[in-house]
Amino acid sequence: MTIEAPAPYESPAPPARPARRRLWRSVVAAWAVLLLGLAVWSAFHDQPTVQDQTTIASARATVDQTAERLLRQAPTGWTVTDQGYADSTCDLTAARAGTSTVRTITLSGPVGDESRTLTALVAGIPDVTMRPGEGPAESFFFDAGNFVAARGKITGDGTLALDLSTGCRAR
Repeated sequence: MTIEAPAPYESPAPPARPARRRLWRSVVAAWAVLLLGLAVWSAFHDQPTVQDQTTIASARATVDQTAERLLRQAPTGWTVTDQGYADSTCDLTAARAGTSTVRTITLSGPVGDESRTLTALVAGIPDVTMRPGEGPAESFFFDAGNFVAARGKITGDGTLALDLSTGCRAR
């Protein structure tokens, strides 16, 4: 016959000390206040990270500055025709409409100087992508800042087209 011995007595864990609990609550509360403060500061001071966080008015200002910069580089003998803005509606979200705009500028000049003029227009602008990579330029692309795209291309004998587009923005 076997007699079963009682299980060894294990004392329950001592309750957590109230001071330690208060310390952890204080640390968590301080962390939450810090995160909230940084989020509020960031909302008012950081740059937009996507284009729909900016307005069409700020995008048009960037388009105008870029157009002026490009046209200052135009060689003499070229005629500039600004076709203005072409607006279209777009959907920022499923519940919110926005506006997209493109400003088109046409340059007309001497036949045979198109590639040289295209290259002259973007002289001094960083990070310009020229197409094709080798040989005479046929088009260019660059980011003008504020989520504005600048494109230029040869459209015919003695003609160039510059398109400055904003993408979908808040009105």
